[in-house]
Amino acid sequence: MNNPAGLPRFTFGNSDLLGGLSLVPIMVGMFAVSEVLRYAITARNNVGIVQSSIGNVFKGMWGLAVKYPLSVLRGSVLGTVVGALPGAGADIAAYMSYA
Repeated sequence: MNNPAGLPRFTFGNSDLLGGLSLVPIMVGMFAVSEVLRYAITARNNVGIVQSSIGNVFKGMWGLAVKYPLSVLRGSVLGTVVGALPGAGADIAAYMSYA
């Protein structure tokens, strides 16, 4: 439906909003907001300075791959097939794999 006033609405003076909002950035933003709210609720009193080093971030990954081979295979196949599609891309493949 066209705008009867002939003026752009809800752009807040930003010409990038003339074309509307894309689906993937909205989905990522909604996921980020929910994670921030969840962290704010659960870690209210646990905020502090990290005293030790992080270490190896891949520690234990091989054990998980051996323990859950079907999940690794399913995620790999979905990521490859959907990630290769020109319209969907890596974001949709990651959402499908996590689901």
